[in-house]
Amino acid sequence: MLSGENVRWSNTEILSYETRAKYREMYHTPRIVASDPPEYHGRMDEKDVVMFYGETCPYCQAIVPAVERLEREDGITVERLEVWHNPENEKRMEALRYLYDEVCEGNMVVPSFHDPRTNRLLCNPGSYERLKEWLE
Repeated sequence: MLSGENVRWSNTEILSYETRAKYREMYHTPRIVASDPPEYHGRMDEKDVVMFYGETCPYCQAIVPAVERLEREDGITVERLEVWHNPENEKRMEALRYLYDEVCEGNMVVPSFHDPRTNRLLCNPGSYERLKEWLE
């Protein structure tokens, strides 16, 4: 009986992986072609980053000192978008779902950071050092 349960568990895992791969194949269309630069609406000499956060999220509150340090010491401009109570900001985050699928295993987590110049995403960096390393 135990081996039958293991087989079922393995089949579920395989099916889950295949289903996820099929979903990505059907619905995940890359939004950036390698030869095309990402669309960017700021000055290219600035390092603008978007931070998605939740108003009462403890992880978001914990990363605020690191973000402030990044702005103060490194001259990075961080646009903060609250997504739990602001539908417009939530839509902006949702538009990046394809990146969350790739980088964060499909989890739309906060805090997360998006660099629109390079179209990269970082989910819950946890520290100033990790955030700064990601931006370099």
